[in-house]
Amino acid sequence: MSKGTSIYHFSSTVLYNEVFDPRDDLVVSLVRTNEDQEDLGSLTLEGGSFAGSLLGLEPTKRNPAGVLSYNMSNEFENLCLYIFDASVDTLDFSSVEGPSRSTAISAFDVASLPGNIFLSGGNRYYRQPNNANPTASSATVWVDAASASEFRYTYDDANYGNPRNGWEFRYTSAAAGSSTNCFSTTVSSASGLFPWEIPTWYVTNNSSNTYSLSTASTVNLTLSGFTTKYGVQSNNGYDLDGPGASVLTDLTKSIQPDPAAFGSFLSGALVLACVDNNGAFSLSGSQEGFYNSGTETLSSKVFSVRALSALQTTRSAELCTFDFKGAIVPEDGYSTIDDKWKLLRVGFKRNLQDVVLYIRENGIYESQHVFSTDFNLEHLPAGIKVGISYSGHMPMEIQNLTINGVLIGGSAEPPLIV
Repeated sequence: MSKGTSIYHFSSTVLYNEVFDPRDDLVVSLVRTNEDQEDLGSLTLEGGSFAGSLLGLEPTKRNPAGVLSYNMSNEFENLCLYIFDASVDTLDFSSVEGPSRSTAISAFDVASLPGNIFLSGGNRYYRQPNNANPTASSATVWVDAASASEFRYTYDDANYGNPRNGWEFRYTSAAAGSSTNCFSTTVSSASGLFPWEIPTWYVTNNSSNTYSLSTASTVNLTLSGFTTKYGVQSNNGYDLDGPGASVLTDLTKSIQPDPAAFGSFLSGALVLACVDNNGAFSLSGSQEGFYNSGTETLSSKVFSVRALSALQTTRSAELCTFDFKGAIVPEDGYSTIDDKWKLLRVGFKRNLQDVVLYIRENGIYESQHVFSTDFNLEHLPAGIKVGISYSGHMPMEIQNLTINGVLIGGSAEPPLIV
């Protein structure tokens, strides 16, 4: 299945409980799945279904009973090592639906659908609050310029029909209408999917703002023409996916009550070092908080660093900004180990002033590049934690994670899947 039609997505954010002194140098090392080969690490899943039977078992010569077939490309958006203020409450990590998916997409086009009063000639949909109806609910929603129809994520809200925790294409008003003009999906919040990743929708019956699911009739929608708020355009939505490295923002659930407010970042993130495979994390203005700091175009397969702006605080309830500190192409493409794994070794040094990317030559680690964070020492907390986040269209496994030689996970243990 091509990237443009794949509907599978994997994402995760992990924060380790051990607290470190930010005045001490930290060197984080790990091996992770090598996306350049077909055998994705050592991950093996057994059984008849996964995630609602989205992935099927197919027989092979080695296993006639069937093995999991990853119906996706061996690609991922980003893998990020980040430093987090240990004093900040981390309840959001479990209470928020994520914090996982993030997207730079602020508008997309829907192809013509004959017979539909909203899509008969095609239409463009804008993510709130960047549309003509800024007073509407702050839930994840894309509305057309006339504020007549919308793609809305229903959450667990009785006002927005059935099934709950799914996507709907519907009227923006409560008036009843023809069932042929409204659609729903059974995609849950746990999937993290967005409308452009869902090709097939169920036709729904709309009566007084109650949308009843009917599996008897389906419709296929074609979404394209993806645009960011800052004008970056692409015909492939995945090109603009994951700018926040699954840490900085969560658009699957609104955190701020004010629908006209900017999206908020998880308070506590300080420095982020990202294996930025699709380039969106490095791209200038790919999301709120990145503004005009970053690369001018999408630059794939780079290693990039961002740090909390000196003008912000870790506890700010308002939008934080993360300044771009540079991006490079690793000289060795990240060292490959036993074909299945790639090495990542990053240092956070001098009171978080330096981020060091290491290269391994002949078994010896050498500094490839030093990024200066200009991190405001007034914001240096008493303690810090180390986290890992991931976003992509393939499973990602982490093994042999060490922090200054302290073994966190080893090959004798099950790998951490992010």
